[in-house]
Amino acid sequence: MLLHLHFHGPFSVCSETDDVLANCPLRNRTGIYLWAVKQLTGRYRASYLGETSESFYGRTTEHVVQTLGGNYRVIDADQMCKGIQQVIWNGLWRRNTRDKLPSFLSNYESFAPLVKRYLFAQVIFVAPLECELRLQRRVEGALAQHLRSLPEASSLLPLDIRFIVRRVEELAVAVSVSADAEIEGLPQEILV
Repeated sequence: MLLHLHFHGPFSVCSETDDVLANCPLRNRTGIYLWAVKQLTGRYRASYLGETSESFYGRTTEHVVQTLGGNYRVIDADQMCKGIQQVIWNGLWRRNTRDKLPSFLSNYESFAPLVKRYLFAQVIFVAPLECELRLQRRVEGALAQHLRSLPEASSLLPLDIRFIVRRVEELAVAVSVSADAEIEGLPQEILV
């Protein structure tokens, strides 16, 4: 079996004037998505990798809402463009962080413009993939493993997110990978 994964984009994650991803013809599809930041070199660097069995639009909206609400991490937008992960807020979803909500709220006025800049600095690439959920998650996991094996290309990816990978008893599946734009570290083919 050979799967082809093509990342379409980039599409804006969010905007005050236009809902670019909402106008994307792939908005209601499911599959693998990649948040990225344009580097000073002109190439894109992954800042998050995910899979969704709901629509790309629905999952992206969830990410934005969770980020605005302090649940997800926020990185300095200027540093992201240089490939540096300077965490401004580490989020509330991680273990032992729920008690940090008062800190987030007491600093909300200073966090709000930084959160907005963080979201506006990002774009999303979407790769529709129609297969069973377990295989979709294996594709996500194999891409994450590959990117994490390249320190420079993965400098913006969170290290504490776990991914599913192929079990020993599962048959390997080859996946060819392509994209509309140059994404650092994106392989041309992976085995999942």
